[in-house]
Amino acid sequence: MTEPRFRRRAGRLAVQLVGFVACLGLLAWAVSIALKPQNRDQLDRLADASAAQVAWLLGLSALTIVLNGLTFWAVLAPARRLNPLDVIAVSTIANFLAYLPFKLSVVARAAIHNRRDKVPLLTIGAWILAFTALIGVALTPPIVASIVRQSIDAIWLAIGVGGVVVCTALTVLIGRHYAHDPGLERLHRLIDPITPRRLRHLVRSAWFRELHEGFAMLADARTVSAAVALRLADVIVQAARFAIAARVLGVALTPSEAVLFAMTYFLIGAMSPFGFLGVREMGTTAVASIAAVAASEEFVGVTLLVTGADSIVSLTCAAAGIAWLRPDRLFRNRRSGESA
Repeated sequence: MTEPRFRRRAGRLAVQLVGFVACLGLLAWAVSIALKPQNRDQLDRLADASAAQVAWLLGLSALTIVLNGLTFWAVLAPARRLNPLDVIAVSTIANFLAYLPFKLSVVARAAIHNRRDKVPLLTIGAWILAFTALIGVALTPPIVASIVRQSIDAIWLAIGVGGVVVCTALTVLIGRHYAHDPGLERLHRLIDPITPRRLRHLVRSAWFRELHEGFAMLADARTVSAAVALRLADVIVQAARFAIAARVLGVALTPSEAVLFAMTYFLIGAMSPFGFLGVREMGTTAVASIAAVAASEEFVGVTLLVTGADSIVSLTCAAAGIAWLRPDRLFRNRRSGESA
């Protein structure tokens, strides 16, 4: 390895580690706020939480992991038909690894599906890009609706639900326009004028065709509709989780606020390059403070309670996912293939 390349890798490693430590610092800050004397009432309420409330928090945390896995499975379906239970199992592992830096969740998902299910790496890249695009389709209109309206009423539904329908239809139309061989030709006509001549062979290569499969994923109306519906169901589940956590700690939340904070919590975690912990909790708490819903000292306990339930379930589900996928069989198959 050349020295400049080594320095770049060492620099990226240092950035990831510093970012992760900063996230842990944010988590420690959140915990210190929650443990302040003025929050003693919340701690007493937590100790008095009913078994049903605890069960709901844990059950909803498990359900959101399952819904996320089903959404991944639905997005890939037009290009590859995998066992949905396998995709859910991989998602449980990826969800747990998302607590750590280096985007290990993405690396693990790509490695397992490439090695176990023979999905090409670039197709996996297209799959993740299509999945990310559909997150925007499903969540942007409800976020706008929650910012515009403080309660779920006719206007909120028009903006939130109507916006999702319009965005879903536009996504399918764009996907159909550029999908498959005719769509690939249209895409070439679009990008050829802005692609340097010496690079045009790349956009006609086999790897570009694999990456192009993302448009096929977005071209199927049933697939896109199912993925968007699953993502919206996940929003409802996560909002219910926030509502229950807030009720346990005696923090008043409207349904619209629960939806907004659930989406904020999810998106911050999805976008953080340094792992989930800390940044989700303090970021969501900051949004709650800006929205004047609750002071940070009051709301941070809600996010920590959600994270606590999520962490317990994530670890348990990841263990179950590993057991289902049988990594020992995976490695044994690789050794057999290498010896052959």
